[in-house]
Parts: sequence; C-alpha cells; structure tokens
Amino acid sequence: MDELDRLLECTPIEKLIDVLQNAPRGAVENTIINLCKEVMALKILLENSYADIDDKLEKFIFENDLLLEEKSNDIYIDLTAKILGHEG
Repeated sequence: MDELDRLLECTPIEKLIDVLQNAPRGAVENTIINLCKEVMALKILLENSYADIDDKLEKFIFENDLLLEEKSNDIYIDLTAKILGHEG
C-alpha cells in the first residue's frame, strides 16, 4: 500500500494528525495561528452580542454534540488542506 492509498483510507482527523506530525513546522504554526485568530474574532463578536455567551456556548455544545462531531470533519479537512497548501 502506497502513501496515497493510506491517506485515502484514513478518517479526516487521522489525516490531519498525520499531516500535523509530518508537515513543516512553519506551515503548521501559521495555520494554527490563523485558526486561533479566527476563533478569537468569532468569540469577541459573540461576546459583544450576548452577555452570557459562555453559558450559551456550553449549552449549545452539550445539546448539539453529534452535529458538532459531524461538522468537525469539515474543519479537519480544511486545516489539512491549508497546511499542505502552505507556501514557505
């Protein structure tokens, strides 16, 4: 089995972990920094709109765990693509 076959048989999170372990540090670092900035921007926007965002967020995560797990695959695929497509 070659590398491509192995990658195609993995789940999105397994692919992401493999890429994180093997990609150049700069590509991983820049991707994670940008992800953290996006998360913080969203959190600040929500905090400005809702006073009790932490409680609402916790409740939403609890009530929508399965949906969030399914949608997380999109994030894993996106991060993998960003890391692999990073120039520099």
